Amino acid sequence: MTARSARLTVLAVAGVATLVLAASGCPGDGSALGGGGTGGIQPTLPSLQEHVFGAICINCHVPGGPGDFMLLDTEEHTYQNLVDVPSLELPSLDRVEPGDPEASYIVHKIEGRADIGGDRMPPPPESALSPEQIAAIREWIENGAPR
Repeated sequence: MTARSARLTVLAVAGVATLVLAASGCPGDGSALGGGGTGGIQPTLPSLQEHVFGAICINCHVPGGPGDFMLLDTEEHTYQNLVDVPSLELPSLDRVEPGDPEASYIVHKIEGRADIGGDRMPPPPESALSPEQIAAIREWIENGAPR
């Protein structure tokens, strides 16, 4: 095989691969692989439990932990302790007000707003939540904070 025929073979294979991907509906940006670039986090309680509440918040919010007044160790506990429950630090706001992230104290806490009591969540020295994690929480709340 000559160098020219090898190049033509490579170009033909690349062309066929491009046609197959286009025909299969692949957008070409990796979004068809799942997660949309956010590590698989979705604006649903099961996904938030897996990627945020059950992965990060359980460092404190577990039985016997410093945050055991608000358990976030299971989906059921997370829902019961967040949705339509008044904040202890700012009782005029619910921890999660379904449909309204701006009226949800959890958003104030994770964004570290000036009106919060104590530290942002998660507290230092933990890293702040990523923009993708915060966006997923906000979208879950906007969607009515369904189970």
